Amino acid sequence: MIPIRTVLAVSSLSLAFACTSSGPPPLSAEALRAHVEVLAADDMQGREMGSPGALRAAEYISSVLQKAGFAMAGGMGTYQQDIGMHGYSTKGDLSAEFVGPAGKSFDALHGVDLRWLRGPPRQFTLDVKLVAAREDLPEFADPHVALVLPVDGRTAMSWLGATHGDGWGAVIFAGPSTVGEPSSPPAMLIGDGNDPALLMARGPLAADLAAGAYHTLHLKLDGADPVPAVNVVGLLPSEDWRDEAIVLMAHYDHIGLADEGDDRVFNGADDDASGVAMVLEIARALADGGSHGRAVVVLLVTGEERGLLGSRAYVQAPAVPLHSTVAALNFEMVGRPDPNFGPGELWLTGYDRSDLGSTWAQVGLPISADPYPDQSFFMRSDNASFARAGIVSQTLSSFGMHDDYHRVTDEVHTLDFEHMAACAEVAYTAVRILVDKGFTPTWSEDGRPQ
Repeated sequence: MIPIRTVLAVSSLSLAFACTSSGPPPLSAEALRAHVEVLAADDMQGREMGSPGALRAAEYISSVLQKAGFAMAGGMGTYQQDIGMHGYSTKGDLSAEFVGPAGKSFDALHGVDLRWLRGPPRQFTLDVKLVAAREDLPEFADPHVALVLPVDGRTAMSWLGATHGDGWGAVIFAGPSTVGEPSSPPAMLIGDGNDPALLMARGPLAADLAAGAYHTLHLKLDGADPVPAVNVVGLLPSEDWRDEAIVLMAHYDHIGLADEGDDRVFNGADDDASGVAMVLEIARALADGGSHGRAVVVLLVTGEERGLLGSRAYVQAPAVPLHSTVAALNFEMVGRPDPNFGPGELWLTGYDRSDLGSTWAQVGLPISADPYPDQSFFMRSDNASFARAGIVSQTLSSFGMHDDYHRVTDEVHTLDFEHMAACAEVAYTAVRILVDKGFTPTWSEDGRPQ
């Protein structure tokens, strides 16, 4: 016998679907194309987190939300949520001189002996302190010290814990035992004023540091003025929005510029200008589509390409409390049909982890299970930040593992905007089922990540 609660839930969903099946407000291929053409233009310079191009993209997204009638929800009377990090464009070469007793010195070359991985560019002189065991770490960080941890990067980060080395002038860990090839410092570095310069030593330099051969480091890397890294957050309230809300999100950042080549711009048309465009058009349609029982938070995040940094920051400072957020739906790479399915069809990461997918299947929406479970997409996109916080959160996509992923060939002309428009209508109906308060998704047994 089917439990009466299930019968009522399915009946409510059928009614909700009936209310939306007459069609959403127009979701056109032309409007989706217009967003992608702006976000994936060459002058956005690949939208790398903390870059001027990324900030221009954030300003464009803010203007679209304002026009759609969304309230500013980034904090301090703006759409833009400062996530506490900045981007720094570097200038010139690295200068790194290690000095030891009796006049011993060594000028490290970037790429050959040393790599600058993270932290704002700067010029300073630091005392070098070797710490060979986790239990010997000083209780307090010292901004005048370069902390040498003679272990690999993963182990070094585990030693440092949640601080990630904040407060030290530099943190140096051990890389390969052989020297590398000469290279320029990263064109873009991410950090804030309290971040150390995170450096990887390799070859003979790593061995000398582990032996305590140096006591001083003169370090110099020039950079441009910092650019804030921001999420963009808009709110469409309902009468009881303080009670419950859903989040619609995509990441607007990409991977910037290639080091060389005739075409150096990673335009990121599919990854993830397509997802941003779909969220913006669904947001507009929701604003035009009348009343709804739940508030809608539209969240366009930065830092996905650097480890979900923007979504992690939002979860720490949400526009609507997490206990009132019933679901977070992420859109990632929806610009082309997956050959496993067809135009206008989507797939859902972690399909069996919750009852979202099965609920949409009950009303006939063409949303299938992720056909690439070995790729671990559920934990690789921004939905994971919400899922770890206990919120049912999954990603809709139609990525068919095309060869343009993270290449400069991910251009606007490769997208299928009629497919995107059809997917947007499917997704709009899926979202209305959540927004209209007829359905509250739940985790399956063992579905929530720990």
